[in-house]
Amino acid sequence: MLVYRTCLLICTCLSVLTGALRYRSWMATQPTDGGDQPQAEFFTVPYLTVVPAQSALYPWTFVTTTFVEQNIFTLAIALATLLYGGKYLERAWGSAELVKFLLVTSVVSNFLSFIIYIMWFAITGNVVRS
Repeated sequence: MLVYRTCLLICTCLSVLTGALRYRSWMATQPTDGGDQPQAEFFTVPYLTVVPAQSALYPWTFVTTTFVEQNIFTLAIALATLLYGGKYLERAWGSAELVKFLLVTSVVSNFLSFIIYIMWFAITGNVVRS
């Protein structure tokens, strides 16, 4: 019964850390002299989430990005899913099988997304913005 609790803790900590780093980056771009506000910009944390141009440098992001949520609503949904689904699956399958399931589903889907983004850029030359 330790795996789903660990996943809950990791998801909460990484999401809060990402939010704090994004807020810090956003604050650094704000003008201090009271001038015009800059355009809204989407800040990423490349060493915690998959960023196609930089993920090859940070291979652990294929696992950590699964546990990073960008807003409070998706964090609540992810935590509820991990709490109820993880608790059930760990009892039904065992801890080792749950870890294998989480690793396969997270790494495979994130790596395929990474490959698709790289191929899309190679074909079109356009950067995909989310």
